[in-house]
Amino acid sequence: MTSEFLSIPQKMIAVIGASGCLGTALMARFGDRAVGFGWRDLEKAVLLLQSGSYDVVFACGLTNPSHPAVDLYEANCALPRHFIEATADNDRLRYITVGTMMELFPGIVSSNTYVKSKYDLSEWIRKESQKTGMRERLLHLRLHTLYGGRPRDHLFLGQIASALKSGLVFNMSDGAQLREYHHVDDMAVSFQALSGVKWEFSGSTIEINSGAPVRLVDLAWAVFKAFGKERLLNVGVIKSPGFENREHIFPRSQRWLLGEPRDTVSGVIEWLKAEVGAAEPG
Repeated sequence: MTSEFLSIPQKMIAVIGASGCLGTALMARFGDRAVGFGWRDLEKAVLLLQSGSYDVVFACGLTNPSHPAVDLYEANCALPRHFIEATADNDRLRYITVGTMMELFPGIVSSNTYVKSKYDLSEWIRKESQKTGMRERLLHLRLHTLYGGRPRDHLFLGQIASALKSGLVFNMSDGAQLREYHHVDDMAVSFQALSGVKWEFSGSTIEINSGAPVRLVDLAWAVFKAFGKERLLNVGVIKSPGFENREHIFPRSQRWLLGEPRDTVSGVIEWLKAEVGAAEPG
């Protein structure tokens, strides 16, 4: 850690969305220092936190862009805003909102209602952090794609898991998109590190990057090969989505924030084997 970031005693953590993928990892990592809430438990959380000292993490919301735009906005942007506004008078509270790296790609923001809801949240945090006393209390954290927990059918790895279970052909694009995949347990370590420093960053938003992306097609081939089911992978039959990142590599985060994350390919394979089952024999 550089001298720019001063260590402080780690605070209690309140996890809004404690039963989700990231929320579960945070609850396990922080142990007795964590208190969890469902994302609909706003009133209960407000009452508890009005007089306490916590880092509040919004590990909640909707991630499937097929949901109505109004629902995505309500869950991903309006809910954190309402909670922060209801508790901001307690200056012992700090807040982490969770966003996505996709917010940095204007074409995706304009075409994906999930990403748009996260972008709107980041913009609100940016403006709110300019108010007196709020700069060191608000942090919007842009994350890459997470894995761990139960595979979700609307995500790339969840769809691969479904194909592996069902034995059905998995159709995909050319897969030239670059993606970072981070295990939620590794991210929980990063959140713990953030809880132990003053938030004296240059802005209200930071990123967690490994600097080691993979092409989706390379990840898919490695997974299907590990399961002995390469015959199920059908590459290039779906039109590639527009505005995707095919070349940009994000700079690696400082090691105090992201230590040594697990290798993406081996990590994803290990996770899927635990969730789906072992590879087929010979």
